[in-house]
Amino acid sequence: MTGITLSRSQARLAHKRNLRSNLSANTTVVRADASALPFAQPRFDLVWVVECLEHLEDKRRFVCDVAALLRPEGRLALCTWQRGEGVPADDPLVRAVCDAFLCPSLASEKECRDWCKQAGLDLVRSEDLTSQVRATWDILIERVSPRWLQPARLIVSRDVRRFLDGFPLIAEAYDLGRMRYGLLVAGRN
Repeated sequence: MTGITLSRSQARLAHKRNLRSNLSANTTVVRADASALPFAQPRFDLVWVVECLEHLEDKRRFVCDVAALLRPEGRLALCTWQRGEGVPADDPLVRAVCDAFLCPSLASEKECRDWCKQAGLDLVRSEDLTSQVRATWDILIERVSPRWLQPARLIVSRDVRRFLDGFPLIAEAYDLGRMRYGLLVAGRN
């Protein structure tokens, strides 16, 4: 198994945990940018992308790059924030979520399907998992809302405040159907 992360601290933590769990012989974590994957030729049976696509500028190219890394009968599983059905890219609530969470844009389910098809992948499964992740945002809102925690907002950066203020925005976007949490599985046959 090979994992990638842009974060130096996440890569370091993963390496330590792999050593501690005796997984380092079978698991590698590479510090890399997903928009410039450091791999060549088909080498993966499964590429599992969790909440990464929304942070990439050229989402179509990423899907094509990943597809090129799949072995015959390989699968791509995308778990990603998506715009709701028929919601335009410039929807104000979607834009506010994107701004809060440093996402250039959110793709629609149809765009994800189309990119997979353009990359030579066949759709295996597409599912809306919003109802299964929605409660996460209520928990996060509750955790950052206590009165005693509010003075800490004065010492954190503007980016951190924007991130924390995004929790209710994403909850609202899910509730209004402006966003969905999508799972899409596509593969080579």
